[in-house]
Formats: sequence, C-alpha cells, structure tokens
Amino acid sequence: MPQPRWVPWALTLLLALTAVLYTWNIGVGGYSDYYATAVKSMSVSWKAFFFGAFDPQGTITLDKLAGFLLPQALSARIFGFSPASLALPQIIEGLVTVLSSYLLIRKWAGWATALAGAVIMASTPLLVSMYSHPMEDSLLTMCTTLAVLAFQHSLDTHKTRYLLLCGAMVGIGFQAKMMQAWLILPALAAVYLLMRTVPLRKSIRDLLLAAGVTAAVSLSWMSAIALVPATERPYIDGSVNNNIFSMVFGYNGFNRFIPGLLPGALGADPAAGASGTTAITAAALVSHTPIKLLLPADASQIGWLYPLALVGIVVGLTQLRASPTGHGPTLHGPAQQLKSGILLSVAWLVSVGSVLGVMALPHTAYLAALTLPLAALAAMGAKLLWHTFNQATGRVRYALPALVLVQSLWAAGLSLAYPGFLSFIPNSG
Repeated sequence: MPQPRWVPWALTLLLALTAVLYTWNIGVGGYSDYYATAVKSMSVSWKAFFFGAFDPQGTITLDKLAGFLLPQALSARIFGFSPASLALPQIIEGLVTVLSSYLLIRKWAGWATALAGAVIMASTPLLVSMYSHPMEDSLLTMCTTLAVLAFQHSLDTHKTRYLLLCGAMVGIGFQAKMMQAWLILPALAAVYLLMRTVPLRKSIRDLLLAAGVTAAVSLSWMSAIALVPATERPYIDGSVNNNIFSMVFGYNGFNRFIPGLLPGALGADPAAGASGTTAITAAALVSHTPIKLLLPADASQIGWLYPLALVGIVVGLTQLRASPTGHGPTLHGPAQQLKSGILLSVAWLVSVGSVLGVMALPHTAYLAALTLPLAALAAMGAKLLWHTFNQATGRVRYALPALVLVQSLWAAGLSLAYPGFLSFIPNSG
C-alpha cells in the first residue's frame, strides 16, 4: 500500500506535539543534586569535562562514566546553568528516538503501524518523564534505537558498513550507561544469524567486525583516561585502586550480581540494607525474577500494552508460519520485514528483560530499554488483529473485541494500584 501524502505531515505534527509535551515543564524540572553538581563543574572546567569530574578542580570523578552528562555540560556552558539548559539535550534525544522509532517500525510493518508505534513511544509516561529531565537513560535509549535502525538497514541492504555503524552506536550508548548498552548485543547477533542471506562464514565475520567496533568505541574514553598518569588526573570514584576499569566493570558491572567478583571495585554501601532483614521472602524472590515486570510497580512504567504486544507476538508468528513465504532465509518482501521485526523485538525483550528482571533496579528509568520493542509489538499486534477482524470468518472475528476487553481490564487493573492516576474518574471504592 503506497504511503499517502499526508503521512509526513502527520509525523511532523507528532514530533511537534512531542516537543511540546517534553518541554511543558522544562523550567521546573529541578536538579539531580549529584549529577547536576558534576554538570556545573564540567561546564566551567574543560579538565572536569574530559574526566567527568565531580568538582571543577578535578580531584575526583563520578562513580560512573559521564558520557550522558557531556551534552548537559555543553548546554549549560552555552545557555547558562539552569533546569531548562540541563533538560534541553534530553528533549532533543527524545525527538530523535521517536523519529528513529517511526523509521524502524516502518521498515518492519509499514507507515500506519509506524505512526501507531511512534505515538506509543512519544506518549509512554516513563519516556515523557525521562526525556523531560536530565537522566542518563535518555542518551542510552536514543543510541540503542539508532543502533537497531542501522542493524535493520544492514539486513535490508546486506551491507556490512551499517552493521559496523550499529556497533558504533552501541559503543556510544556505553558511554551513557556502561554495560547496560551491551545487553542488546545477544539479540542482534541471534537475529542476524537467523535472518542471514549470505554464507554463515561471512555472517560470523561481519558480527566479529561489528563486535570489534563496539568494543573499540566502548573502551575508547576509558582507555584515554587510564593512559593519563594517576598524579595528573582525578581519583576514580567507585574504585579502591584508582582504576577506571574496576569502576566500570566491577562497581557498576559484574559486582552488582556477584559482590567482590572483580577486585579493586568499591563495595556496596555499608548503610544499604542495615535496617532490613536477611530472611528470604516471596517478595524478595520475585524482585529478582522477570515476574516483577508483570507487577504494578514495573508494569505501570512500560507495561500498559502488554496484552496487545503479546498478540503481536502470537498472531505475527502464526501468520508467518502459515504463509507460503514465511519460512527460512528465502523470505521476501513484507513478510521478511515483519519476521525480522517480530524476531528482533522478541529477542530484545528476552535479552534485555531477563537481565533487568533479575537485578534490583535502582530507578524505574532502567525499564525504558524495553519500551521500543513493546511499542513495536503492540503496534504490529493491532495491525495484524485488525486484518484478521476484516478478513477472517467464524469465531476468529471475535479476537479483536476480546482483546479490547482484556486490554481495558489490564489497564484498569494497573491504574487501580495508583489512586492518584486519572483522579478525575470517580472511584466507587
């Protein structure tokens, strides 16, 4: 189906409304005391800017890579230090994310589905809050979206350079939130091998090249800092041996799962859990499994459309399996695009969601990493179910009304956990 002339105008309008939504409270977003202090230092001192130092004199760094703060520091240097100048880079990152989401989903399922997916991305409460405030997950989410867009282009064109671009974008995302940027790599590798149309040896070679680019870009800033003599740079916070690799891969990486695994990393906060209990409870067990993503605390952040996304998976795979062109690497046209979209979205959810599910999340913004695959699956699910409703006969036609009912009940159940949400609706309870 050709794209109507009004679609670019609709996308432009969506981006304009998104900009208004994200900037609505730009002047009153406030500061994150810890990060805002570092931004101010980085905005007045190039030394602090390069090393991600907490203070202008550059005596100690943050306990994280400061890549996500670089745009904020530049904005503060240009426009002055204020809540608005700190939030401005995130708003731009949000608009790039929404536009990239549209371009990606359009490759998978056409312009109508892409518009629906972009609307979901633009209006998801978690993303609205994240892109309206200075937060580290903003840059990571944008880079991951751009990486997947480049990855899909490499599948479409069979050109290795787009796969290398994907690896570079993941590496830039690493500067924003370190090892969390790498969580999507298993999904990309698996789908690339499943959807390959070239010999296996070439596919593996291309993946290794892309992995090398990812590693090089990811480790570039860390390596540059590590090469500076310890007497001429700030002390590396988050470490006990003044080593940036201990801070990144120990304190902010593997030691979060296995305390003390990598030497040189600062241990857990001694005050953490001092007033708690060591007893193993059902709630504690669930909090370290992906089941928690179905509970109101997390589902209310990114899970409003879980039922519709599940339909996208089930109906999509069912239709592809029933299609005469739905098998193997010889897949062509829209069926091929749909298959890559569904497979990549599902692999994305499994790869990233399984890790987020087992770790204790310090902030709900971590869940932003799951928004795009859920939005894409929900949009594809709506499209596929609408076609089923129009073309099928018998009981299958009732699938769409049934989903509307299930989706409504699910959303209502989530909203009941938060009495302040939609407070204008009368509550009989």
